Amino acid sequence: EGSITVTSGTTLTISEGIVNNAGAENFIVEDNANIIQTNNAANTGDITVYKNSSPLYRLDYTMWSSPVSGQNLQEFSPQTLSNRFYTYNETTDQYNTVDPSVTAFAAGLGYLIRIANTHPSYVNTDTPGTSWTGTFTGTPNNGDVAVNMSTTLNGYNIVGNPYPSPINVHDFYNTNSGTINPGSALYFWRKRNDA
Repeated sequence: EGSITVTSGTTLTISEGIVNNAGAENFIVEDNANIIQTNNAANTGDITVYKNSSPLYRLDYTMWSSPVSGQNLQEFSPQTLSNRFYTYNETTDQYNTVDPSVTAFAAGLGYLIRIANTHPSYVNTDTPGTSWTGTFTGTPNNGDVAVNMSTTLNGYNIVGNPYPSPINVHDFYNTNSGTINPGSALYFWRKRNDA
């Protein structure tokens, strides 16, 4: 029993698995906080992880990836219109809509999601956007995460960080050098729908 909050700017390092029997509301990982597990151990029980978007306006999109398993897309962003959740299909070079009511985040995949339809609209360049807090609830991912990739057309794939901690981009690239085509690059979503 009890509760744990990993506060923003701090890291909780764990050598074994996480066992949470107290409920997701009693194990909180704030935005810009990290859980790092040093061993490939299974986790049990749900936690809550908060992630803040960049400043956005209504109709802007963000690429999201879940640090927990079992997170439903519509429950993650309930005020986003149901036809504004997308995956990327490399074989057609198109974004495909997915039914968010029956789709959960797959570990390591990125999803393009429009900001909540109730989010503040763009006013002018002097009015900054507003950050949106995403709430992920589920069992924290740990260990190796394999994501199927395709290079049929242009070779673009959308992947995302599946952990409640950062990934070192150099280590990621080097570790996956046998999978990533020579000369390939990593591209990062720019967060805004401006020109």
